[in-house]
Amino acid sequence: MKWRRINLPENVYREIARVARSRGIAMWKVVVEMVSVYRAARRQPGKRPVSDKVAWYITKLTMSAGEFRGNPNDRNRKYFMRTIEQIESRLEVDLSELKSVVRSYDGSKQARKTLNDVVKLAIMKIIEKTG
Repeated sequence: MKWRRINLPENVYREIARVARSRGIAMWKVVVEMVSVYRAARRQPGKRPVSDKVAWYITKLTMSAGEFRGNPNDRNRKYFMRTIEQIESRLEVDLSELKSVVRSYDGSKQARKTLNDVVKLAIMKIIEKTG
């Protein structure tokens, strides 16, 4: 077998390494499986499993929360609220408490702690509702 190298962002590398360690397989095998799953999803986009959809929305929620928490400007607030509303409508989960926290967020240490806690609760609600 001929080998090639690729450059990856550090966070992607760490995630591949974590999955490989937890499953006890080589990192390249994790990448092969990921490509296989990606190809299957591209062939049948309407038949994605519910868990894939839920994982996407949880990822989107946490990324929006992190961006907003780190830089709480109006633009990020708007994007975060739009993500929350998408999740509410598409997954039929009530995230009104999270919307309230986002509206009143001021960047203080206590507000950051509250935001983190409410985002965790929102994720639990999503999992419970769809799981």
